[in-house]
Amino acid sequence: LIDYGDWWKRQRRFGFSTLRGFGVGKRSMEDRITEEVAYLNNAIRLHDGKAFDIQSILSNAVSNNISSIVLGRRFEYDDERFKEIMARLAMGYHTVMFNKFCSTIQHFNAISCVHLPYFSRVNKKLMEDVDVTIKLLREIVAEHKSSYDQNNHRDFIDAFLGEQKAQNGTDAFTDKQLLHYVRDLFFAGSETTATTLRWALLSLIHHPKKQEKLRKEIFKFLGKEKIPAVDNKSYMPYTCAFMQEVYRYRTIAPLGVAHMTNEDVNLNGYSIPNGTTIFVNLWAVHNNPDVWDEPNKFKPERHLDDKGNFVQSNHVIPFSVGPRHCLGEKLARMEVFIYLVSLVQKFEFLPDPDATDLPDIENGSYGPLCAPKPFKMVARSKSTY
Repeated sequence: LIDYGDWWKRQRRFGFSTLRGFGVGKRSMEDRITEEVAYLNNAIRLHDGKAFDIQSILSNAVSNNISSIVLGRRFEYDDERFKEIMARLAMGYHTVMFNKFCSTIQHFNAISCVHLPYFSRVNKKLMEDVDVTIKLLREIVAEHKSSYDQNNHRDFIDAFLGEQKAQNGTDAFTDKQLLHYVRDLFFAGSETTATTLRWALLSLIHHPKKQEKLRKEIFKFLGKEKIPAVDNKSYMPYTCAFMQEVYRYRTIAPLGVAHMTNEDVNLNGYSIPNGTTIFVNLWAVHNNPDVWDEPNKFKPERHLDDKGNFVQSNHVIPFSVGPRHCLGEKLARMEVFIYLVSLVQKFEFLPDPDATDLPDIENGSYGPLCAPKPFKMVARSKSTY
């Protein structure tokens, strides 16, 4: 993950060009997302105004967007193989989430925690889930190989197989690398976006007046039925401000991903040797009191100027910056906008009436991602209010 050599550059170029080739950042991808929104809305309506936890169906919806690129198809939410892959990915994810130190400690060679009893159990469970996931993905890759047509690349896997043949078996395009690439695309491309959307929904529940303001803007420019498109952003400043504040207020990847120095560096009097693992504290950027007034408060209005226009901030960097910024940033931003607008357009989100208090928004579950603690809510269809 911290490779900066030719191998990484070739993989990065391939990933960018292939994702774009299959619609990322284009209208064709928007159409797939809006198609999935319809399935998500139907799944929400099945709860008939009763309190429920949206986590699984939201993850399924976002994962289907990734599946349409990587596997060339979407799955029904009750498809057994899809459920197995998603369940294993989720279990592996939550295993690491439960171990709050694992994502940091693993980068300190001086501390070997995996041999300690507790960490050993966590690591063993994680590896079991990873092994099962890889086995399931291996079956899917085998199916692709058996029906592969070099003149008709159906999806990311086909494109990788084509590159594999063109590279004639170089170490950058092996079967093992393909399996890990597909796994990482599903995890990084689905869990992160679904988590962001859950924080957004939690913010709507905690701030009903802001939810209503958001809905009024959506109704003003889209009405109650028009399908949202990314081009609508320029007419929806409060929606953009709300999204940017969600990204800032709850930094889902507080330390981003690991980087590494490739030479000795002297920075502000600190000597950093070549080969040092570096983390960027995105949380600190998003909560810097010198930049943000009352950073611990959720205030979308901070991202609007005096005339009500949206102000894009270079101090909100949830996808990091530079050559190693998130590969799926365009897709993620597109998804968050379309899903959020569509959901607020179709539903009013309310707290669980049987709960004593509002769901916790101050604290999350920390690990690879900062995710909300499990919570239930009510989604009341707009046709009933």
